[in-house]
Amino acid sequence: MMRQRDRKGWNLINLSKVMFGLVWVPIISVLSTRSLQDGTSATPFLPTVVPLAVRSPYLGAYLSDGTDKDLTEMSPRFWTGSPLGWTGLIRVDGDVFNWMGNLTYWPAADNIRFAHSASSSNFTFAVGSSDQDRKGSKDSPRIYLHASFLSPITPADSFRQSLPLSYLSITVESADDKSHQVEVYTDINGLWCADEEEEVVEWDVYDRVDDQESQRAKWQALSMRLDNQRSFTEQNDRILQGAVWFSSLNNDSDRIGQTYSAGEHSNYTRSTFSLIGRLNNQKNQNPRPIRTRHPEKTDLFADEPVLSFAHSFGFVSPRRTLESRTILMSIGHVRSPLMQYMTEGERVVELMPLWTTRFETAENMVEFHLKDYQNACVASQEWDHRLVEDSKRAHSQDYADIVSISTRQIFMALEAVRIDDNSTAAQADLQPIENGQALMLKEISSNGNCQTVDVITPMLPFLIYAAPDMISQLLEPIFRYVSTGLYEPKPAPHDLGDHYPNATGRNDFIYSNLPLEESGNMLNLVLACVRLEKCKEQAQKYYALLTQWADWLVENTLYPEDQRSTDDFFEASSNQTSLVIKGILGLRSMSEIAYSLGYMNESSRYRDIAAQYSRKFLQLAVADDRTHLLGSYGNQSSWSTEYNLFFDKLYGFNFFPEWIYNMQDNWYMIQAGGPYGPPLDSRSRDRAKTDWIMWAAGASNDAKTRDMFVNALSSYVRQTDNQVFGDLISLNGGWSVGFLNRPVVGGHFSLLALDVMIEHGPPNEHHLMFGKVDVDDLLDNLNHQRQKIVGYGKSSHGKGFLVGIGSICCIFLGYRILSRIFRRKRFW
Repeated sequence: MMRQRDRKGWNLINLSKVMFGLVWVPIISVLSTRSLQDGTSATPFLPTVVPLAVRSPYLGAYLSDGTDKDLTEMSPRFWTGSPLGWTGLIRVDGDVFNWMGNLTYWPAADNIRFAHSASSSNFTFAVGSSDQDRKGSKDSPRIYLHASFLSPITPADSFRQSLPLSYLSITVESADDKSHQVEVYTDINGLWCADEEEEVVEWDVYDRVDDQESQRAKWQALSMRLDNQRSFTEQNDRILQGAVWFSSLNNDSDRIGQTYSAGEHSNYTRSTFSLIGRLNNQKNQNPRPIRTRHPEKTDLFADEPVLSFAHSFGFVSPRRTLESRTILMSIGHVRSPLMQYMTEGERVVELMPLWTTRFETAENMVEFHLKDYQNACVASQEWDHRLVEDSKRAHSQDYADIVSISTRQIFMALEAVRIDDNSTAAQADLQPIENGQALMLKEISSNGNCQTVDVITPMLPFLIYAAPDMISQLLEPIFRYVSTGLYEPKPAPHDLGDHYPNATGRNDFIYSNLPLEESGNMLNLVLACVRLEKCKEQAQKYYALLTQWADWLVENTLYPEDQRSTDDFFEASSNQTSLVIKGILGLRSMSEIAYSLGYMNESSRYRDIAAQYSRKFLQLAVADDRTHLLGSYGNQSSWSTEYNLFFDKLYGFNFFPEWIYNMQDNWYMIQAGGPYGPPLDSRSRDRAKTDWIMWAAGASNDAKTRDMFVNALSSYVRQTDNQVFGDLISLNGGWSVGFLNRPVVGGHFSLLALDVMIEHGPPNEHHLMFGKVDVDDLLDNLNHQRQKIVGYGKSSHGKGFLVGIGSICCIFLGYRILSRIFRRKRFW
């Protein structure tokens, strides 16, 4: 349900009066400002890439080129690096300047300030004299243009979060206390629909008139789509279905003139605006290719149909109210249906977007989105503030910066669908779930799979902190599909289909992909949901599947056969300790799930087996020199960042002894030879993954080690020579080397998730029944115990331990000697 706010009388005008208090002031007052070499200030820092409009797998516009991220010098790009046509001009007293998209025919405005939060990226441009060059004129500016790109973050409000639309608000103000005539122009092209310039596009215009006498449009929307629609088909990660919507809301039509053009050549609309400051309110009737290049000069476009808006503010003086110099725009990619999904009897059904539960048409949804800006803005700013404050309490301002820049990327991978009897054109029987929705996930960049379990798992910390309901919504499509019996392997599936948006299952699979990885993941995910009281009914409904996966782990955890882990860029190998840890903790999670559902005997069985495996694991997995856990049994040169230990800390199991964590902390500090932290694995000394960096930080006992991990990731997100934000990085320079824009950055929230789970510990009765594993009982014989003590003595913690034991022995020996002497004296 959408939340009802107390101030029901608010409207866009009232919001605009405090807009900069909401968007700019909290950020600047809380966070420090960094000055760049060109004089631009960046608050709180300049990130690797700047998200502009990020809402779904097909709405992802980023500012990624250049080290200074100057919006006047670069065109926004899709996450793949392909260009998106999005440009902006401003006309001041007849002089025209480029403020977005590198339109080099006009001089560039000065990008003097940049600020960002979890939900928004905000730019300020100074517009000076007519001879202003790219680096800016020394003359005093005449006008400031403020552009705020808001992709709302409302995790607790799943409906608003599901809307595939993003905002751009533009405000102009006098910079020299004088009055200036100002017009602002923006346009987009067909590259928002597809990469291939030969694709033919068509467009539509939608008007809403509130004042029948003046016939002035309250809001206008322009849409563009491919003429050849191909449902559920991707090309270069772009969906060849649906339409891009570009719309504008003018809440002060008495003071601001709004004009548009649909389908005209970009050269024509821009030159028209530069000459007269307005457009012709015309729709070109001829569908054409996205771009037609000049036959002799291929770097020039003979034709490029665009959707464009111009806003005439009149004379902008210091006395003009904020609402009379502010306009609101929206951009999004809309399609329906969203997904294909495999159901019982091998019937493939079409899933509809969640917004269709409230709106009959995309036009109605876009109108709601525009008029809902006040609520979305306030909710997003509340989220931003809470995130920063919680992150600083959990660790530091640098940590707050990390999770803030990660947030929008998480939601780019997600789309909310209806799961009810009306969710499919085929009218297949889909029993509704309690809240009537599910979340579909695209494994962005790495292979495009649907609902990848080992992509959901790394983002678990974010889900715990921000939106526990999303855990069950992500798992529901997996449970439903496996319950059909169409998936034959006993372990949990890796995904629901080769390529998004086709969740058509793995009906042809005989063997499972990543069997131990995904079976352990599913059990650990479900426990989080059960602990947070969000999916007990779901766990009960699919309990047979949970026991099937747990029983498979019983047979296959301790000595894993040749297989890959989630880090599947490494070759398959046997006896990987990271997988063993995941399987053991998966069984421990299953013990608590069974207990929570009343299955006491099964709870005891899974817990006892997990404890038995823990004892054996410590005999096999600790290096001979007792300095670290091996990467694989018996391979003394192997080691790995054991991020799966985070589950033990997250759930408060205390299933592995503290000396294991202390030992690993020491090892990580030794391996961290540079600013970007330790390698992920001994098999690749120049690679790390950002999600596992923070999982390892969450599993750390030592503050210095945790600081090292946070500082490593902080250094990476500030590496502005990168043109993408990937979670696989090179330790030699902090370069992104793969796995771009994936939602696994939800793992960066590990420290926040730990704080949440402190309040959601295991059931008291379960804790009293089992307690924590006795560390001394984890070793089978005195000889192994002696080896542990001798080896452990090589660390500072171990030396202290040995000194303590030695002191106790000396005291005891002295007591025995003195007692004997005393008894002899009494006898004589």
